[in-house]
Amino acid sequence: MDEYFWKLYKIKLDPNQPLLFVNRNEGEKIYLPSQECCNASLPENFTKNFSNMRAIQPFKIADANTRMNRILALLSKFQTNQTLNDWTVQIEPNPIDFEGLMMAKPELIEK
Repeated sequence: MDEYFWKLYKIKLDPNQPLLFVNRNEGEKIYLPSQECCNASLPENFTKNFSNMRAIQPFKIADANTRMNRILALLSKFQTNQTLNDWTVQIEPNPIDFEGLMMAKPELIEK
């Protein structure tokens, strides 16, 4: 995979990193290099395509409770993942609770 990424994208991968497996459809296996899974934005050519944006609409998270439920469901899958256990990756199953201060909404000034 590191050769493929170098030839196609000129990105040097660590050959010893774990790969993330995405089971998209039956029979379709996708492996992602973990070091390249930190970009959270969508490419501009994707966001300008209306059908692409409509296709991801159901996966966009509208509220904090839905986000937390999806995160907890994902964490429960990680707890039983043999590959992560083989790599001795441990993930805390419960999020950390802390108190914070909610800031007041900013005042918008129109010119």
